[in-house]
Amino acid sequence: MAEKKAVGLGIVGLGRFAAFCLPAFSSLPEVRVVALADTDRSRAETLAPAGARAYQDYRDLLADPEVEVVVISTPPYLHAPIAVEAAKAGKHLFVEKTFGPLP
Repeated sequence: MAEKKAVGLGIVGLGRFAAFCLPAFSSLPEVRVVALADTDRSRAETLAPAGARAYQDYRDLLADPEVEVVVISTPPYLHAPIAVEAAKAGKHLFVEKTFGPLP
């Protein structure tokens, strides 16, 4: 039986909650953290696991073909617009808080 390929995970927004969740995501054998995005690129670079890409613009993460699932961990007012863009890009979503109003 063929081994199942790990799902490529990208995280948008690297505040305290994302930094808290990152070790848990990284420990899952079914998941491979492949990209991080934050408006503070140095934060993304610092938190990126080995081999993961760091982006300043979340749109670059959405365009990354290895990213299959997007964790949206930004301030709540940004959840809906980023989620809509991620869905349009064909990504699966994990949103850590409420959506708030849709655009």
